[in-house]
Amino acid sequence: MGDSMIDTYLQGRVERMSPEAGVPVVSVVSRENRLGGAGNVALNIKKLGAEPFLLTVAGDDEKGVIFRNLLKENRISDEGVFIDKSRPTTVKYRVADRHNQMIRIDEEATFDIHAGLEKQIFLKFEDVLKRKKPDVIIFSDYDKGFITPELFRKVNELALKSGIKVVADPKKRNFGVYENIHLLKPNFVEFTESVDEDIAKHDFDKIERNIRRLITEKNIGSVLLTLSENGIFIHDGVNGHHFPATETQICDVTGAGDTVISMVSLAIAAGADIRLAAELANFAGGLVCREYGVATVNPDQMLSEFLSIKSKLQEVKYQFNRN
Repeated sequence: MGDSMIDTYLQGRVERMSPEAGVPVVSVVSRENRLGGAGNVALNIKKLGAEPFLLTVAGDDEKGVIFRNLLKENRISDEGVFIDKSRPTTVKYRVADRHNQMIRIDEEATFDIHAGLEKQIFLKFEDVLKRKKPDVIIFSDYDKGFITPELFRKVNELALKSGIKVVADPKKRNFGVYENIHLLKPNFVEFTESVDEDIAKHDFDKIERNIRRLITEKNIGSVLLTLSENGIFIHDGVNGHHFPATETQICDVTGAGDTVISMVSLAIAAGADIRLAAELANFAGGLVCREYGVATVNPDQMLSEFLSIKSKLQEVKYQFNRN
């Protein structure tokens, strides 16, 4: 459940400056539309071998048609896509010169969905709960207005009664709303905005202290904090662990958070303990950073490289113990 969008990539060449304003002129040579936001989370889940059901909103416009077609092309149901005539479909345009992003243009509305639409979405959720019996519910919050406090509370209350784990990827506006859930996955900026002191990414004592307080105050099972180039930090209220970023060639971090929440949620649904789930999510997030733009995990590649790295770590540990 969450805010979906289209990520549009305009690739071109810059060979001259505009005489009108002294800015580069980009001659577009290709255009590509990709699923973004909650749509990208659904796509990651699909690519990893599970079956997503997406509840989201789109505008009554051409971009909304494109969004639903992208879902169908990837064999993802558009049954849960609601049309809101009062807003445009969210689109992020990225203009690049040979993969070097020059500017991003956002076309969006960020006000909350109206009460009538909120009610329709909850009724659809109840229907999906009965028909699909989901293993995990993911809130993919991009501050675009789909996830209202009331919608979250009603969905989470029903999920708790049904014994379904809830995972949330928050943004600033609703950060304090997420409580009584299995896992919260903020990024470092979102996390530091929610606390009352300055924290450095390497200051794990302060990070752990503030996570413990968040877990206690909001009754959250675990917090997975993404630290971009510093990896992730996972804490379950008792124990914390830092996973450094995997060694990889960083091309683009766009959408890495979507991959992380998809991977950790699927691992939890499959019965993995939180530490293994976090390790898998950290590894998956590193893999998609090798690609330009919003990308998804190749499960065969991930399994092969993950097992290879674990094997190498075991060998290093064995040699260390021998010596």
